[in-house]
Amino acid sequence: MDLFAVMLALIILVTDSPLSQNPDSGIAWPVAAVTFVLGVLIAGPGARSPLGRSFAQWSNDIGYAGRLLVFGGGMVVIAIAFSMLPIPEQVLSGFFVGILSSVVVIVPVNYLHAKTVGRPNTA
Repeated sequence: MDLFAVMLALIILVTDSPLSQNPDSGIAWPVAAVTFVLGVLIAGPGARSPLGRSFAQWSNDIGYAGRLLVFGGGMVVIAIAFSMLPIPEQVLSGFFVGILSSVVVIVPVNYLHAKTVGRPNTA
């Protein structure tokens, strides 16, 4: 599932990127950078904090169906907010490029970290 998320994010970034579309639309690079950094911080140190571990435990307790409901509800709230608020297209593009870029970085780093933790040092 993680590999699927990375591949999907890469495909979207490469094929549907605002960079490959209308040059007038542009992208808010500061928004993309802030979103990327926040995504990495939340998935890295944030996930290992007491609050992050508590959230992970709650997420496990509600089960697969509960996680789907929470995720779907969050998507609906974000879609409604983005459609009702006058948010410029460049800001939206920056937000989504930052999120997708953080997924492309976070998943492989977590995988590499999991593969190296506990491995005996052969040097």
